[in-house]
Amino acid sequence: HEQEEWQGAGAASMQEYYNGLAGSSVEGLLKDGRTKLDAHDNPLGSQYDLPRDGTMQEHTLVFCWFTRVDDCSYNMPVKALRAKGFNVVVHDARKSTTQQMMVSLLKADVVWLVSGKEILEAGFAQFLDALEAFHRRGGGIFVWGDNAPFFAHANALLSRLFPNEGISLEGNDHGSQIMKSHDNGLTPGRFTRNHLIMTGLNSLFEGVTISYLPMLGPLKVLATYNHGQGYNGKPYCAVADGEVYRRCRSGLPAAGRGRLVVDGGFTKLYDELWTKTAGTERYVKNASTWLLNIGSRIASESGGAAHAGRGSAHSEDSQPSNFRRPQQKYRASAADDYR
Repeated sequence: HEQEEWQGAGAASMQEYYNGLAGSSVEGLLKDGRTKLDAHDNPLGSQYDLPRDGTMQEHTLVFCWFTRVDDCSYNMPVKALRAKGFNVVVHDARKSTTQQMMVSLLKADVVWLVSGKEILEAGFAQFLDALEAFHRRGGGIFVWGDNAPFFAHANALLSRLFPNEGISLEGNDHGSQIMKSHDNGLTPGRFTRNHLIMTGLNSLFEGVTISYLPMLGPLKVLATYNHGQGYNGKPYCAVADGEVYRRCRSGLPAAGRGRLVVDGGFTKLYDELWTKTAGTERYVKNASTWLLNIGSRIASESGGAAHAGRGSAHSEDSQPSNFRRPQQKYRASAADDYR
């Protein structure tokens, strides 16, 4: 499925939203010697991101931030996503109620859930009900955790969306290393290069501190962090799409479900680290765009395939939401702080 999507990213209907690099390996850019690179050998410039600047202005992304860490801010990811056109709504659990979050879900296309270390919010169970309903009607979710115990909210959602699969985050590894592109994401210190989320990336920072996925179930692994002092690299970034849902053991309907990304290293999101780490900004912009499932929304709206090899009618690709076309063409905090 992802290979078909990768190959179809250059179709005219997709290039209205995606940059020209979509569906092409970053290796070609590195070999030609003309592309300007940053200090981590990632191509410089927003034209190497998956989404074109300004093309997401009809889409709403809702941040639900449950970390409750006082000395860290997250203005930079919000700014980066707004540059792509996303209408970003931020809910910090220290200031917003779960009821306010649920209201925002009604207009959301993508939700970020950034986990805290314990569930303190009144009405969180009802919020999970609303988030599951959002997911089952086609909404995309980015699930973020970090080192133990900063995955309480993430694991509550994962157990809800993947019953009987044992999918959860755990662990407390130091991280702080850089992964490199590779044929697959199962090798320690490597991420898979031929997935749209990794468009334009040659290097990617793990996170200051990290958790991992001990049981993957049907999830597709995108990245495995490096070996470190006293630990081995483990899968910690994975995705779910229509193929994944059809392999789930729950027996729940697979059709219409939104896409999902899980990442066990949210420390890379903090403002203090944002400009110092490899690939973080491009990664979150790409992943948030992938969660929209643009190709299938276009196909659903037009009544035809947006690209060759589109998924069958019983995949997540048959999602019912209308796609709203754009109006234009186009914490370097120590790990101990979290332990």
